[in-house]
Amino acid sequence: MAASETFYFNGTSNNGAFYKWSYKESNEFSNLFIQKRRVPEPIPKSIEVIIKFREEFDPETIRNERDFTENPELKNEPIIKYVKRVSCHTNTIRFDTYDNYRPFNSIYIPSSFLKGNEDVKLLQVVTSGN
Repeated sequence: MAASETFYFNGTSNNGAFYKWSYKESNEFSNLFIQKRRVPEPIPKSIEVIIKFREEFDPETIRNERDFTENPELKNEPIIKYVKRVSCHTNTIRFDTYDNYRPFNSIYIPSSFLKGNEDVKLLQVVTSGN
């Protein structure tokens, strides 16, 4: 069953190429960095992040840089990305995208999002701004 949480805008990355949204509850903390070119204007104050398991996957739409240059309204579409498990940490599990178009590179997902499925290898992340 999918899990969903709201991440709140928290500035930019150290290199300035990404906007940052954060989620924090108790000892669980997660950041999501999205490339500035993929973020709609005005910048959403919050983003809903939905974690889906294999049986719930939606079709992923593959876009490239030119798509967003030619059609700026595409920035308003939800981001749907498959992510693979990379490493486990104290309260989070790191997942990375694995294709050439990366609106975000990594997401650290709180273990509680996975609802007892911490050994899962592939997830789908869906984000939409509020």
